[in-house]
Amino acid sequence: VDARSPELMRKMVDKLETLNGWIGVVDGGGSRTERDRRFAEIADLVLLPFRDSPEDIRTVIQDLERLPGALALPSQWPTNPWQRDAADRLIEDMLAAYRDRLLAPVPSVSSSKLLLRDELPEELPTVLNNACRGIAWQVVERLGLTAGTQDPGAAPAQA
Repeated sequence: VDARSPELMRKMVDKLETLNGWIGVVDGGGSRTERDRRFAEIADLVLLPFRDSPEDIRTVIQDLERLPGALALPSQWPTNPWQRDAADRLIEDMLAAYRDRLLAPVPSVSSSKLLLRDELPEELPTVLNNACRGIAWQVVERLGLTAGTQDPGAAPAQA
């Protein structure tokens, strides 16, 4: 749904507020702070993706301050061990005060570009499925929807 104009935004928010039991993803984007604030008010969960750069981290800190219920999601995280260590240190240095509002990093997966296609391929690469599943399970856990469920990719519980 396109909600770039205030009128369209108002209509969409009014409609969303009447719905129960639905899951939707809203991409606030575009540094529209008032709209982002409004979406955050009606959302059960707000994710703020960021990359391993001081500029991204400064921006996500501003957003975390502005949206007190939001969680930060380290995205496209390096997979090279040395780069990952440097990125993790950057988080420790700059985001230590927000540690409880950080999700586990999502690794950089080049095949993620497949998700931008108009029509998805019949099958997605395993590495992409695993990355998506990892984000989904973090969201499920943060929303408290884990009762009686188990991550299908997790090892079976030990008796």
